[in-house]
Amino acid sequence: MLEEIVIWSLAFLYEYPGDYTLRICILYFVIQYLFGHYRTHTLLIWEEIELLVKSHICFFIVSLLLDPVMKFSMHGILMNAMIAIIMLCFSILLQRYLRIWFRSSCADNVLIIGAGKQAVNFSEICKTNRFALMKVKGYIDTQEGDKAADLDAAVYSLDAIDQAVENLHIDSAVITATGLSNKQFDDILLQLRTVRKIRYMPSVKILTFDTKIEDFDGQLLVSTAKGKISKFNRAIKRIIDILGGMAGCMLLIPLTLYVWRTNRKNQDYDPLFFKQVRIGKDGKLFVLYKYRTMVPNAEHILNELMEKNPAVKEEYEKNKKLRNDPRITKAGDFLRRKSLDEFPQFINILRGDMSLVGTRPPTLDEFEHYQSYHKKRLSFRPGLTGMWQVSGRSDITDFEEIVRLDVEYIDNWSVSLDLKILIKTVLAVFSKSGAR
Repeated sequence: MLEEIVIWSLAFLYEYPGDYTLRICILYFVIQYLFGHYRTHTLLIWEEIELLVKSHICFFIVSLLLDPVMKFSMHGILMNAMIAIIMLCFSILLQRYLRIWFRSSCADNVLIIGAGKQAVNFSEICKTNRFALMKVKGYIDTQEGDKAADLDAAVYSLDAIDQAVENLHIDSAVITATGLSNKQFDDILLQLRTVRKIRYMPSVKILTFDTKIEDFDGQLLVSTAKGKISKFNRAIKRIIDILGGMAGCMLLIPLTLYVWRTNRKNQDYDPLFFKQVRIGKDGKLFVLYKYRTMVPNAEHILNELMEKNPAVKEEYEKNKKLRNDPRITKAGDFLRRKSLDEFPQFINILRGDMSLVGTRPPTLDEFEHYQSYHKKRLSFRPGLTGMWQVSGRSDITDFEEIVRLDVEYIDNWSVSLDLKILIKTVLAVFSKSGAR
């Protein structure tokens, strides 16, 4: 109702004829309904944004075909485009805040089958992602030997699932335990017979977000295509990179002026940019650009500090960085705190060396220690951000974990996944999560 009031108001504001206004309002409702915008089941914000973008593009195109009198005039196209953009923004905000406001009364009561690390991780997502209408009310200890110590809700035994469902008024169940036997799984499903929706985390590692269920003449098959990207999708990704690279390079101008002015005020006349050879897609070498955040003789200063102060030496050898590093310039300190030191990589994105989202570009030294399975990272352009950055950024230092996240990104790539990572990156920068 709120959306219909807003779109009617916009049509009235733009002085559309009465019959066309009515058709626009009906069209908007029908298209949003067909795209599933009014579904009541849980839908994460990333999926909702993707759905709304597609539905509003469709609404814009069809709205132009509704009125033959407009004859595709530039004025009519711009007016309909403005309505579509305003309605898109309004719908996203409305969906978000309606779910937050009515979360207490509309959220599903969730029972997690499992009490280990995966159960805790899932519970944390339910709490922090307020857009998801899921409240964890309890856990079932499956006795897998990995029961977490920080469970924040009631814990029941495996044979008390019926009791948990009744006592906690459970609407939905999520099976996070992946080491269950077939008999245990069947028993759990039998006890969850009154639960409206059951989800489970698969134990099969080849599954990706592109996995599909197929009916092969009565036989149930699960198909997956790992890392297979069509030429069309590659072209879409490159177009997004070019647009993002152009926008980023525009931001580089005032930022570079700030760095140049700050360095000059501190008698620093050395180059603004730090250049390093990295390995890109298919093993091609390229020069990666970053802002120089350290004084030119940084290595000499570090060696002197470690010779004079054993505590500094111990800290650097352990963490490969110093908490209060005297080598960092004044501008460099600001850039690092705000995670802006890598902004010059927008130049690499425009040149085609990198992508907005991708894998982590390895150095020549890292590449010398690559095993054969590590080289799969080189099948994608390296990215300004990626799965590694939004999964903890510099908090994740284990090389194999970084490789795993990069391969997971390649196997599950989609435009919507890139959108999620970009949004999470912006949120992480503003929240200073994992900042270097």
